[in-house]
Amino acid sequence: GTLVTTVTRLQPNVTYQDPTSRPPLLTYVGYQVSIANTGGNTINAVRFEGATSVTEPLESAVFSSIEGTNACTIAASGTSIECSFGQLKANQSVATFTVFFAAPTKAAASTLPDGVDGSCATTDCVAFQGRTLYAEGTGGPNSPPDNSIAEWGPVFVPLGTDNPNFVESAVQKAGGT
Repeated sequence: GTLVTTVTRLQPNVTYQDPTSRPPLLTYVGYQVSIANTGGNTINAVRFEGATSVTEPLESAVFSSIEGTNACTIAASGTSIECSFGQLKANQSVATFTVFFAAPTKAAASTLPDGVDGSCATTDCVAFQGRTLYAEGTGGPNSPPDNSIAEWGPVFVPLGTDNPNFVESAVQKAGGT
């Protein structure tokens, strides 16, 4: 089988959270995930792993919710997820799902400017990246199965905006208002 993982950001940029505003401004970084077996053979033990990081080390984007699957667990750090999907037959896909992470509050001590698309190494951005494993997984220290680990990402979302026309809003299905 040939496993293809596609991770797409839902928005071009996200405004920082501001818990001091009334009402609080709660913002989220969203990613849509699709996983497909585009090959002619069955793939076993499909597992998706992903984690966020923020260019500014004083900030973090922690898990908020997931829509479209119940196959995921959240790591204790709150910034990574793992989803187990089992077997994918030839030309079969996992139902597309969407992962939401809470956008960080801008760190007071940050020296980074607001995020700029294409300049996320030097501006404030959230990155989501990981790997999709299948078949024998990591294989252990004496048997690294390079053919069964598909790295993906990073997929960047710049943080902050001084232009309110760039602020888009959405409501999560579960518990949103």
